[in-house]
Amino acid sequence: HNDALEREALAWLGDWIRDDGGLELPDNDELWRQHMVVRDRLVSRANELTGTSLDWFPANRVVSGTVIMRDLFKFERLYDGVHDWLYVFELCASKSTNESVVESMGNIIDQHAAPARHLAPEKYTRDAFIHWNGPLLQHADDLLTAALNRHFEVTWPGKWRFTNTSSRPDQLKLKHFSKVVDRLRSERSKLPFMETRTIRGLADAEGAEADQPEDDTGVLADTG
Repeated sequence: HNDALEREALAWLGDWIRDDGGLELPDNDELWRQHMVVRDRLVSRANELTGTSLDWFPANRVVSGTVIMRDLFKFERLYDGVHDWLYVFELCASKSTNESVVESMGNIIDQHAAPARHLAPEKYTRDAFIHWNGPLLQHADDLLTAALNRHFEVTWPGKWRFTNTSSRPDQLKLKHFSKVVDRLRSERSKLPFMETRTIRGLADAEGAEADQPEDDTGVLADTG
């Protein structure tokens, strides 16, 4: 280890967090003391686990940094008395690029940038943004309704300038549409608040909100 470089880097980081971030931290000497405590504890723990732990030392693989970070926040013998240093570390870790998230986002972009779609980069980037941040489209009737209303400059879907009809009784009763659509509709969002109302529910809400009072900000008031 080059202690001088480590100490200089930690001091720069502490100053940056205090000055630019406006966060409260102890002085750099105290951060350095905690840094050395953490380092000594991790080295000691590694020596204890060498040859016995497949968590820290998986067979034929490098040491797992993710597992070490987990233990650092999990076991009191590792985190006791070094909370300021852990706070700094947590800030840095949460602001660093997360490889799994980047790969997931790249996969979404690949789906929308398929050659058969012939989309310009700004177009499929916009599609990918909606895909990543929005609800599942098969459960986003109100969002899609609002988008179509805006596109056709109408206030309700009855005035959209296209129709989709079917003579199949099962479709006319809206029991199901196709195996693919049924499968997609059976998928649920991992975040419940991303689920949106159905067209029928939206229609009922439209009528209810017509007479709903507004608060002093111009937003529809919550009448319970």
